[in-house]
Amino acid sequence: MLKLIKKLSFWLPLLSLVVCVYNLMGYDDKNLLLALTSPPLLWFNPELTKLHHTMNSELLWQLVLYGIHFSFWLLFGLAIDWIISKIKASL
Repeated sequence: MLKLIKKLSFWLPLLSLVVCVYNLMGYDDKNLLLALTSPPLLWFNPELTKLHHTMNSELLWQLVLYGIHFSFWLLFGLAIDWIISKIKASL
C-alpha cells in the first residue's frame, strides 16, 4: 500500500476523479475545470463538439468526457512512473 501511495499513477487519476465528481455535482456547469485540467479535451475540442451533437444522451456525453479525462491522467501517471523506474534502475 505504501508503494502505491508513492506513485503518480495513483495520485493523478485520483485527482482526475475529484475533478470529475466536482463536475458531476454541478459546480463546473460549463466544463471549464474539466477541460482546463485535461490536455486532450483542449486539443480535440472541435472534434469533441461534433461528437457531442451526434449523441442523444447528455449523460453519455459526460461519461465520454470523464473517460477521456481519467484515461489521460492514468496513462500519463503510468508513463512518468515508468520513466522514473528506468532512471532509478540506471543509477
